[in-house]
Formats: sequence, C-alpha cells, structure tokens
Amino acid sequence: MRGDVQSNLCYIMKRYGDAEKARRLAENLPSYYKTAQLTLPSFLEGEERQRCCRDGIGMLAYCFFATIRAMLRDDCYTPEERIELRKKAIGMYELVYDDGNYLFAHCRVADLYEDIAADLIRINKLDEAVRCLEVAVDHIIAYDTLPQSAVYTSLLSRGMTYEKTETYTASEHNYSYLMVRALQNAECYAAVRSDPKIDELISRLSEYAK
Repeated sequence: MRGDVQSNLCYIMKRYGDAEKARRLAENLPSYYKTAQLTLPSFLEGEERQRCCRDGIGMLAYCFFATIRAMLRDDCYTPEERIELRKKAIGMYELVYDDGNYLFAHCRVADLYEDIAADLIRINKLDEAVRCLEVAVDHIIAYDTLPQSAVYTSLLSRGMTYEKTETYTASEHNYSYLMVRALQNAECYAAVRSDPKIDELISRLSEYAK
C-alpha cells in the first residue's frame, strides 16, 4: 500500500471510530528517514536534485510545525512553555523563508501567533498578546492577498512555486473573515477585546474579509 494512501486511511478510520486500528496502521508507516525527500536526492543531479531538496525543506518546516502542534494537544506544558514551543516553530519558518517571502506559509505563521496570543492572555500579558495578534493579522492579510501563482525566493526555497489552485480550505470564507469573527466572538480573546487596537485590527481585516 502506498504510504500516502495508508496515512489517509489512518485518519479516515479514526474519524469513523476505529482509533485502535488506525494507530496500528500508522505505526507501520515509513519514518521520516525513509521518505522520498531524503532518499531520492541520492539518485538525482543538478536542478532535479536541487528542486527535490528544496521541496523537502518546505515539507520539513511543515512537519516541524505539525509536530509541535501535536505535542501541545496534551495538557503537560505551562503557558510559558507552550509559547516557547510555538516560537520554535515560527523560528523554523523564519529559517526556511528568511527573506520574508512566506507565500503559503503565511497561514501557518499566522496560526502560531494567534495561539501565542491566546496563551499570553492566559497569563495576563495582554499588551504582548495584542502585539502578537497584530503580527498574525499581517500574515493573514498577506495570505489572503496572495496571487494565483508565485515563486519562493529564499536561499532554501528559491524556484519552488505556490499555486492557489492547489491549496485547500475547509471554509467557504477566507482567513480574514474567520479572524474577524474570532476577534469579535472567541472567548480566548475576550480579555483584550476592549483594547482599541483590536478594533483597528478588525477594521484592517474587514477590508479583505469575504
């Protein structure tokens, strides 16, 4: 069975209530060390090898992000530790896209800053939380205004392409719209809702919300 099919089956099984079988199937998936992105470059050369490696580095940034988020599903970290872990995931994206041309990764970095803001609110660091929300909104707007097609330009990703038609969203609305609703209604942001800067963020997002 192909690894991607096997991985998808794991999630489907869990969704339909067979978590134990999903786990057993997941345990038999190849490790990071046996992926195409690590193996294939040894059999390529020139531009083909470069593109394979750069593609793999982009995937590695996502894998780091996704693994950090998985770690944080368990209630075994303090809010301060949760913030530090998320900062490490941001640091990975900053390493890969060090020229600031994040393209699709804008949405991942925005997610991280939103979550950091929520943890800062939990420990009553409200000014810092608002600053994180400001950065999150910058990334959200950058993501929602991406062109149909663009090229990554950092040293580790240059030449790789972003295609809007290849992205998936679970909502009929864009990220700006969803963030407006979160700032207006989500309990996690209640403590900063009276800050005038939140109104400014809502106003900025509303220009792009749809």
